[in-house]
Amino acid sequence: MRIQLGSRFDLFLTQPTPMIALLNVHYSRSSDMKYPDHIVTTPAVS
Repeated sequence: MRIQLGSRFDLFLTQPTPMIALLNVHYSRSSDMKYPDHIVTTPAVS
């Protein structure tokens, strides 16, 4: 069985606000994944 995971979080703030958000599949399930999970941010950050 394949289950597609994905979420989009849109946050609209009144001023620039530093934020850290780490959302990943648990490492113990990484061998079950068809593709690696990549975090994408907009705008791009290092």
